[in-house]
Amino acid sequence: MQIFQLNKTAELNQIIDANLQTGALLVVGFGSAVALLALIGFLGACCESSLLLRVYGLVVFLLLVLQCVGIYYNYKVQHEYIDKFEKGLRNAIDSSFNTDGSNLQVAYALQNIQLQLKCCGWTSPADYTKEAVPASCCAISVPLATPKETCSRANIQFTVGCKDSPVLGLVKEGLNYTSYTLILVELILILAACCLARDLTRYQPVSTYG
Repeated sequence: MQIFQLNKTAELNQIIDANLQTGALLVVGFGSAVALLALIGFLGACCESSLLLRVYGLVVFLLLVLQCVGIYYNYKVQHEYIDKFEKGLRNAIDSSFNTDGSNLQVAYALQNIQLQLKCCGWTSPADYTKEAVPASCCAISVPLATPKETCSRANIQFTVGCKDSPVLGLVKEGLNYTSYTLILVELILILAACCLARDLTRYQPVSTYG
């Protein structure tokens, strides 16, 4: 058991380090792109450059198109993600708690998923066929050394299944509202940039020679 704990801890540390590095690069890249875009719009407005404002509006429009494509793709394949999540969770339940299997890694992952999503089973705690249920159903965090720790059904705190997890519901609503808000803001920015560029072109003084 101690060997599993050491090896698993090392694996988790490697995963965390890799994810942190990747996340940091993504944040830096996204922040740089936003800063560059804001700089183009700022220079276009301050220098009264219709060209920069048109470039700014075009880039924002392209971002809007990509965002709409991403939202459509997400809705289109959402059921596939749910099916895969259900299949994986049910397999984890059967292999780690409904049988006497010794898949400790899967049991530990299942415990953490249920604890984070505040759920028990896929549809309900009834998905567990034995008398005891995983400790995460009772809002108990399990140590890495004993991932198959259980608790009594009388102490269950999370009565809903992960299919109807309140945490997932809040995340979905937050993402939807954020997406719609961003689309509205981007449309306003595009309209403002186009109007300003038009006005600058219309009222730009014409040089005369001779």
